[in-house]
Amino acid sequence: MQRRKTEKIQHAVYRIAQAAGTTRGIQELCRSIHGIVAEIMEAKNFYVALYDRKEGLLSFPYFKDEFDPPSPPRSSSGD
Repeated sequence: MQRRKTEKIQHAVYRIAQAAGTTRGIQELCRSIHGIVAEIMEAKNFYVALYDRKEGLLSFPYFKDEFDPPSPPRSSSGD
């Protein structure tokens, strides 16, 4: 059973890497990642955060949540 789970995760990682090289833009990549992750675990609430070092901001270009709206960019210090 553990071996099968490990194989599913390895296959998902491979598919994510493949998507990173073939998708056109961050939105398409994030949708692909979300779909792949959802195949191996529940992923109803899912977001991707990007850190802008120059501005010191976290932004959320991809955000799926059953209850909460997307978060606006915010300071990486948590302010």
